[in-house]
Amino acid sequence: MLVVETIAKIWRAYFQDKKSIKQICRDLRVSRNTVRNVIRSGATELIYERTVQPFPKIGPRKDLLDEMLAVNARKPRRERLTRIRIFEELPARPNHGKITGAGRDEPAEALWHEGRLR
Repeated sequence: MLVVETIAKIWRAYFQDKKSIKQICRDLRVSRNTVRNVIRSGATELIYERTVQPFPKIGPRKDLLDEMLAVNARKPRRERLTRIRIFEELPARPNHGKITGAGRDEPAEALWHEGRLR
């Protein structure tokens, strides 16, 4: 996210100092697309808001986690689980036994027993 000062520097460099977009990128260490967007839009503040929040790791277990949190919230304060405890009780992420670096498509157990995985 760009702050107003950086946007002002881009505007000054482009319109007053007549620098090229490439030179502005080098001086301010911002991407060319960013400089182009600032110059074309005329906005004094650029804000990026994500519409959909992706949950790649928790996605398959989101329903289960929501249910566990709801049950935990209804318990008395002394009986509630900590966040770490809830995390530990979530089922482990399904592992298909593939390791990218060593042995490509071999199950992890086979690599462990052969001594290639430590």
